Amino acid sequence: TAAAQKGGLVGLAGAVYVDSLTTRDLLLEKKLFTGMRLFYAALPATGCLAAALLCAGPLPRVERWMCRATLALNGIALFLLPIVMSQRLLLLQFLLSAYLAACLARGRLFGLGWLVTGVLLFLGLWFAREVITNPLHSGSASALASQKLAFYVVNDLWNSFAPLGQPIPHKFGALTLEGVMFLTFTDALFLPDLALKMQALDGVIGGGEFPIFTSAYVDFGPVGGALLLAVMGFACRLIFHNARRSLVWAAIYAQVGAALLFSSHSVYVTHQNFLFSVILIALILWVCRRSPQRKPVMPVARRIAAPLFGTTADVIVFRSRRSRQNEGPDREAA
Repeated sequence: TAAAQKGGLVGLAGAVYVDSLTTRDLLLEKKLFTGMRLFYAALPATGCLAAALLCAGPLPRVERWMCRATLALNGIALFLLPIVMSQRLLLLQFLLSAYLAACLARGRLFGLGWLVTGVLLFLGLWFAREVITNPLHSGSASALASQKLAFYVVNDLWNSFAPLGQPIPHKFGALTLEGVMFLTFTDALFLPDLALKMQALDGVIGGGEFPIFTSAYVDFGPVGGALLLAVMGFACRLIFHNARRSLVWAAIYAQVGAALLFSSHSVYVTHQNFLFSVILIALILWVCRRSPQRKPVMPVARRIAAPLFGTTADVIVFRSRRSRQNEGPDREAA
């Protein structure tokens, strides 16, 4: 709808180069429904699920083609849209989560060369955004992009330690639970009461957001923050153990693994974008279970993660070669 107003995709691309901020406002005005950016932010979720399906085992031709098309289209969208809409980390989340889901589906690390390709693709997007959005800047785009990348790293380190050296008002969940409040439509109910405390942090934060460890401390203090991080750590490990047994849980853990990398930049593991991605994967699972079509096949051999408590040895479990129609209720025990 935005391209139609600008005379087509070529006109929209030209508008981005001339005035990226105005084009961004145009794209936001032409959204089809409230919350549409959540679906845009959930593109990594469907992409990593498609990668897991492709690596789990043989698929029929149509399903294999649809998974490959999903990977390609999501990758193109996440490379082009962040140039105007920001959120460049979504491309990094897509690349990392797709790779993690593929490795979990096969039960081993493989294709390490693709990580180098992913890094180059992300850096290409980072530099391309500066070239397109700052065409009249006096300095070179590469120097500007390098300075911004260094600023993000240094600023995240500053935000990690800044609240620890001075007394601050605790937020009681305003930072770590903001995504939950957003999805449950309760943000307008709780956030106004915390607005004054949030303003008190303006002199502490160096710009951007607090990372996951500092956010837990800012919200609940040292004791409550440590307890929250312990619960979150146990939940992430539990999801990992389930990921070694289920493709859907593998896709969910792939999202968690990518989000933990961004946790030095913000509390992305509790952000509404991440939570909506998990909800979308669960919704796809629910639809597939209700469908009479054949379910995707898991790999012939798979590794089961070490138990939560006890031995750390891995166990190799081989599936029977019998057809599924001949398998009885004691198949797993066998």
